[in-house]
Amino acid sequence: MSSAGCLWNVSKSVLTSLHCRPRITISINAPDEAIDQDLLTLDVPFDLTVRDLKGMVEADTSFPPQNQHFYLNGRALRDDAQTLGQAGIKDGEMLAMMVNRRSGQNQSQQQRQLFRRPADRLEPLDAERIEASAER
Repeated sequence: MSSAGCLWNVSKSVLTSLHCRPRITISINAPDEAIDQDLLTLDVPFDLTVRDLKGMVEADTSFPPQNQHFYLNGRALRDDAQTLGQAGIKDGEMLAMMVNRRSGQNQSQQQRQLFRRPADRLEPLDAERIEASAER
């Protein structure tokens, strides 16, 4: 008999759990992606690491582990070697997952790249054009 990821033993009219895997739900926040705001429910063991969880999520969503950032009650899960149990994740817990496609770069680096123009594409200054636009 199984229920919510648990295996049960029925003997002498007593129902006992032999092995129970917590069920967690992940709220996916992936701006500009079709899967944005979806929910993913997984049955996972308590001794699963955050790294392994990211691998499971990648199999279901195609988001690479380095782009996945998990949060439990607003607290970032930063240690990929930590088990779900060590992170305080319990059965029925809701995790938030933010997907950052440009992982490894901070926001200011991203903005600088967006506004940087290669030197070979710069136009020479035209004093007459500058003066004409200033008079308008």
